[in-house]
Amino acid sequence: MTLIRRALPYVTRVSGGFLVLAGLYVAWYGWWEVRINRGELVDDPIANVGETVRDNVNGWINDVGATTLAGWFVGALVVALGASLLMRRRRGSEGPPPDSAPAPEGA
Repeated sequence: MTLIRRALPYVTRVSGGFLVLAGLYVAWYGWWEVRINRGELVDDPIANVGETVRDNVNGWINDVGATTLAGWFVGALVVALGASLLMRRRRGSEGPPPDSAPAPEGA
């Protein structure tokens, strides 16, 4: 748990970087769509990569099937909830974690 807490500042920064990159891609793709709708047939390598990835993911989802994907999702959810309950039970039997001090009064 200590390792996860030490990594948390880096995880938030990396996830923020991914969010910025995704936003930049959406803006780029939107501008490309505007140019296409204006009649400017523009071949854009960045938009083409995005469309290729989208087509591949779409094909994979169609190949796997909605029922199988729903089963994987439910299975992952059950595992996550089970792990959470197990951690809560262990923590409850051992008492609170050592670094969790009660909140000061008036806070």
